[in-house]
Amino acid sequence: MRTFAIVLLMGVAAMAGCTEAPQIQSVTDKSDVPSNLLKEGRDLRKELLATDVIEAPEWHLGDHFGHHVFFTGGPDGGFHINTIVVKDQGDKWLLATDDKQMAKLESVFDIPIIGEIVKKDLSSTGFGSAWEPYKFPLKQGATWTRKVMVGDTFGGGEEITVKYDVVYNPAITTPDGDRPGFDIFGRTEDGKLLYAYDFVPDIQWYAHFYEYDLTTDAPEDYNFHVMSMGHGTGWTGAYYVDISKVLLADDHGMVPPGAYVDPKPYLSATVDASATYVYAFAYSAAWMGVQETIVLDPDNNRHEFQAIGKDLEEENAAVTVGEIDVPAKAGEWKVVAAGAGGAAVWGVHMWQVTETTATL
Repeated sequence: MRTFAIVLLMGVAAMAGCTEAPQIQSVTDKSDVPSNLLKEGRDLRKELLATDVIEAPEWHLGDHFGHHVFFTGGPDGGFHINTIVVKDQGDKWLLATDDKQMAKLESVFDIPIIGEIVKKDLSSTGFGSAWEPYKFPLKQGATWTRKVMVGDTFGGGEEITVKYDVVYNPAITTPDGDRPGFDIFGRTEDGKLLYAYDFVPDIQWYAHFYEYDLTTDAPEDYNFHVMSMGHGTGWTGAYYVDISKVLLADDHGMVPPGAYVDPKPYLSATVDASATYVYAFAYSAAWMGVQETIVLDPDNNRHEFQAIGKDLEEENAAVTVGEIDVPAKAGEWKVVAAGAGGAAVWGVHMWQVTETTATL
């Protein structure tokens, strides 16, 4: 699920294009130094030394963070996510967003910077797997290992061991200029770099977070790069927390040359009356033939994805990938799939999303 979710989210970014300018600005009044960042009269936000130790951050309701997300192969402008600390749940914080669409995407793809965040180590879940980037306290030379789930494009995966190393950095680039902090590098057992990120006391989280593509030999090929747009306090307003339910998660192929699949309802799913949205991805891919995938809502409105291939070489497949993002219609949704001629694959991943909102 992890890699597949990242690939689908890349598709969302590519179709959406560049978003509007970020709305969150970094804090300008920093006269009150948090107790955990004051040591021997020094403000560790700007005066952190290599010999210092940093504990988990002390967030508060209304703390908010801006994040700008870039994907390899996505639009140059990336897209923006605002996250806000909206509830203290004892050993966890609940982070929500002020954007309806981002709340929807988080519920579907499990974006790790929204949702429940464990206070002691800022861990959560991300893209369907454990998300555990930190182990506090942080200090120069600290190391630890974790099991991380990686996978292929269509949802297969394996668990690998990643070793993390912490290195003091006196000048990490942030929206407010260079700040001291700790760089963290996560490498596989054969030495390949999977993660490169940091913790910056002035931000109370990361300034940059890279996850790299292990399937290539180019060190600059990343799956995603999240860049901090700053940390603020005292946020008020409406926020959104959505819940999703998987309705379909189906991938099919190959259709052998010359075969034909009878065009009748191949899959179906029932959307509840309580749902707010239906969100789905469907795709068709074909080599020397045709693959048709159609999603029908309860009123028989069609969402059609057709691929016509002219070459049996794997890299020359014709591929059509599409997003369905519509208000929910309760009842039975059907999928019709038909292929003829050469080899083909198709798939549909569908969720119902229930939106909730509140005000801080």
